[in-house]
This record gives sequence, structure tokens and C-alpha cells, in this order.
Amino acid sequence: MRLVVDASLLVAEVLRKKGQERLLHPELTLYIAEPTWQEVLHELYRRQEIFVAQGKLSAESATRLVADSLRVAEQAIYIMSERWLEPFKEEALWRMPRDPTDWPSVALAIV
Repeated sequence: MRLVVDASLLVAEVLRKKGQERLLHPELTLYIAEPTWQEVLHELYRRQEIFVAQGKLSAESATRLVADSLRVAEQAIYIMSERWLEPFKEEALWRMPRDPTDWPSVALAIV
């Protein structure tokens, strides 16, 4: 099964062991648009800081969690260049009028 993932779903799943197992399921082929991947990176590092600030994890544990999460995500997901999706931008914007910033993910789903 081929799926396009968004930032919030990926972040939620990749931070949990069970989620990592789901992402690595051999019957799944997962794709993410490069701008969405950048959102994932931003959010993972933001959460790392929050975990430490709230005392939920030590700095070392939080760093390890993010590194392990990124390793799994990079193994499980194909990151597609925005340049590759550009030919589908107009249709994606038409299909997603309320949130034009999500056009790369919609374009990826169209392909």
C-alpha cells in the first residue's frame, strides 16, 4: 500500500516504538513532500526541547530519541522534492483551497 504522510502523523508515530513498527511495515510504501519533511524536523527538535524543559527526559535521552526517530523515518519514508511536485501545484491548490501551504502533500497524493 502506498501512502502520503503529513507532518503531524509522522511526528506522532515516529516518537513511539509501536508507531515506528507501523512505519516500517513491509507492506507500506510511505512518501512525504520535502517541505513537509522540513516541518517534521522542526517539530521533532521542538519536542526534544520541550521534553527536556518539562523534565520528561534528560538532554541525552531526548537527543537519542530524536536521533532514533529520524533514523526510522528516513528508513521508512521516501522524501520527494518540491521541484518534482511543481507540475502538480495548480491542481493541488485547486483541491486544497483552505490551506495552500499543504499543496506539496496534495500534489504528492495526486501523483
